[in-house]
Formats: sequence, C-alpha cells, structure tokens
Amino acid sequence: MNAEEFKEFKEQETEEKVQAYFDQLLFKTFNIMVKGKFEFFNGENRMRFFAVKVFPHNVQAENRALLRRLELYKCLQALEENQSPEMSGL
Repeated sequence: MNAEEFKEFKEQETEEKVQAYFDQLLFKTFNIMVKGKFEFFNGENRMRFFAVKVFPHNVQAENRALLRRLELYKCLQALEENQSPEMSGL
C-alpha cells in the first residue's frame, strides 16, 4: 500500500481497522532502501535518512542478488588481472 492508498484507507476506515492493519505488520522483516543526506542545521552537520522503498524480506531473492553481485565481482577481478599496463592508467 503506497502513501496515497493509505491516506484513503485511513480516511474511510475506522480507527480499529487502521490499528489492525498496523498490528499485522508488527514483527515482520522488511528490506528498506535508505537514502542519506548531509544537512547543515544550527551550525552543525546532520545526517538525515529517508526510506525510499520498502520490500518484504525474501531470503531467496536476496540470496540470488548476492550471488549475482559475487559473480560480477569475480568478473571485475578477472578483467583487472588481464588488463594491459597501458590501460591501467585510465
């Protein structure tokens, strides 16, 4: 449910149904994509964080993504090892 859908849900439903919706989300795991941003406020630097996307935790999908990243890392290592000295300065 995105923010607009939730706004409509909250306006149309009773407080009990809204609370029940939150209760069903408790103690579940999620993957949260976070964006960080430095800001200067009242003479000090602060780091602010924003949740960009929220996904239900899926072990199989996460493991597949990690395996793909490891494979890409292996390919990059192989390319770096086979790179000629002329190209290493690029």
